[in-house]
Amino acid sequence: MIGGSANLNADPLEPELRLMRRKVEAGAHFFVTQNVFEEKKLEAFLDGAAKFKKPVIVGVLPLANTRHAEFLHNEVPGMFLPDKVRERMRKAGEERGPKEGQAMARATIALCREKAAGVYLVPSFGRYELVAELVAEVQR
Repeated sequence: MIGGSANLNADPLEPELRLMRRKVEAGAHFFVTQNVFEEKKLEAFLDGAAKFKKPVIVGVLPLANTRHAEFLHNEVPGMFLPDKVRERMRKAGEERGPKEGQAMARATIALCREKAAGVYLVPSFGRYELVAELVAEVQR
């Protein structure tokens, strides 16, 4: 099978959807996306990609703390974390940060269960336990 990447954070989205069409025409059977942190962007992307009738597997990265969120937002090209997500991590503080990151990832996974073919979970900085807990929850 042949997979293609897709940037669901593209703004505007239309050029990315045109690129996806070219990938489908070239033989792509499915797509994997970058990590997403905004429900509206995810829904808009999945609605636009539905016309291709190809499975979409969404990247989900559980945030660890506010430093992690700010680093991704400010230092990683193509990564966008809305103000409300970064604020949520700030309010969670260092101790509750990992659980708050898991809660946001859990909400994204729930949305993907309805609209996407699946998710892939991205552990960061060796924090495999955050992802392992989410996998265990999803399997129940």
